[in-house]
Amino acid sequence: MGDGDEDRRLAETVLESIRNDDGLSAYEINVSAHDGVVRLGGIVDVLAEKMRAEEVAAKVEGVVAVENDLTVCTDGQITDDDVDFEVSEELRLDPQVNVARIYAESKRGVVHLYGEADSLDRRNAAVAAAARARGVKDIVSHIKVTGEDERGGPIEGDRAGVKGTSPQDADLH
Repeated sequence: MGDGDEDRRLAETVLESIRNDDGLSAYEINVSAHDGVVRLGGIVDVLAEKMRAEEVAAKVEGVVAVENDLTVCTDGQITDDDVDFEVSEELRLDPQVNVARIYAESKRGVVHLYGEADSLDRRNAAVAAAARARGVKDIVSHIKVTGEDERGGPIEGDRAGVKGTSPQDADLH
């Protein structure tokens, strides 16, 4: 059973870590803890911030699990066309993403990525780029990975991670 003071200290440490992270603006994030399980609540601007907050919280000593209840919310109404544009811009700006081979379609904030990447890192770069776009609530990758794995063998099928994944499933670290 967790000690109330211990839980409070853990929550404060996690919140301090989030506030000190250059990739996050923690003004709308609140943190609670119980028995080492940290709950993140509040609002962030983009999916990438939600993912980053969870990553930062999980690295804090004493955290055994993170419940990420952060809500992605943009100012004003954003349409699927707006999301498509934002995602296209983020993909175009990322030097690891070949926009001639990867494209995105969105429906109600869920972005589906299609095409081919020559490595898992480049597929993950596309997922991370899409997560930086305003209005993205979730990402499903249908990107086929071609090329070689770390052992020098060909990457094919599910081994390449071409099954649909959310950003939390992709190795973005």
